[in-house]
Amino acid sequence: MSKTSTAVIRNATVADVPLIRELAHASWWAHYPGIISKPQIDYMLDWMYSESQLREDLDKGVEYLIIELGKPVGFAGWECDFSRATAKLHKLYLVPEAIGSGYGRLLLSEVLNRAKQTGMSRLELGVNKHNHRAIKAYESFGFQRQSSVCNDIGHGFVMDDYIYTLQV
Repeated sequence: MSKTSTAVIRNATVADVPLIRELAHASWWAHYPGIISKPQIDYMLDWMYSESQLREDLDKGVEYLIIELGKPVGFAGWECDFSRATAKLHKLYLVPEAIGSGYGRLLLSEVLNRAKQTGMSRLELGVNKHNHRAIKAYESFGFQRQSSVCNDIGHGFVMDDYIYTLQV
């Protein structure tokens, strides 16, 4: 039996908002120093993972999935853009001890399956241009780079990303 076969993926609810925040902080502080500045990490965590923002995401239809191995070890956030038949993966993060064990791939596969079930024709995501580990993982999954964007997110910070897509 593989390690990933013991994983459980479940839908998050509003009650999971504090857990998502906790997982995000653990993941971001282990991974992003050296990719973006510590002040930008603070800013983005406060902006994207505030309780009010996560509740708003859930209210507008962003589906959060939590992967558990006896305890929660990661999450993904995604939604459908029916006008473009495109699912958008907003977030996929694992705690440091779960990285490299196949759990990210399992979580991504679940998002892809759900996108297929809802009739989406592709899955799209943005990834920081300097996040080489994630880029390698997405490319090994079959994602293809489509474009490059640099978006001002306020307070002197930008999201300097590649946009990747995968046909569903």
